[in-house]
Amino acid sequence: MNESKRHRQIAWLIIALLLFLRIPFTIAVTFFHPIEDQSGGAVYEVGTYLLTAILIYWERHRLADFHVDVYALAFVLFLRPLQTLILAYWKVESPMAFPHPMGLLIWVISIGLILLLWQSGFKPAHASSVTVSWLAIGIFAGICVSVAGNLNSFRSMFSPNPYPPSVSVLTSMSLNIVYHLGFAPHQ
Repeated sequence: MNESKRHRQIAWLIIALLLFLRIPFTIAVTFFHPIEDQSGGAVYEVGTYLLTAILIYWERHRLADFHVDVYALAFVLFLRPLQTLILAYWKVESPMAFPHPMGLLIWVISIGLILLLWQSGFKPAHASSVTVSWLAIGIFAGICVSVAGNLNSFRSMFSPNPYPPSVSVLTSMSLNIVYHLGFAPHQ
């Protein structure tokens, strides 16, 4: 078997495992776990992040072919771990919140991928103007959705109210955007 064919087969195996986590595993967790038990969701999130990291490393010489440039890679490497800190800041009782073990695994995977890419001499593709344009559109859409989701809090900023919106509300709205940007690259 030639090297190229073996390389493709392993990449497809990783993709098949990602699809397994996405469809049969998620359905099983939804139907067979009580909603209060978040461990199945945490396994899905860590498993998806791990498989995505493996696929990125495996295809590191061809990432530009998959439109993975420096920005996309930064989102995968930094925003997902940042989500664990945001959950801790929001005091969400989740296995994904830092410093719970599943949240720590996200950090281990991220740091491990960074070290492996650095050790291999990997240089990410530069972003094109089209990529930057789509990124700007996505961030703008995220801001609009965040404002819409927090409309009452946002509206209070502009109404004659003796009590201005708290810093925690504005911080939470801002963190909401960053938090959701962390899901995009590996979902």
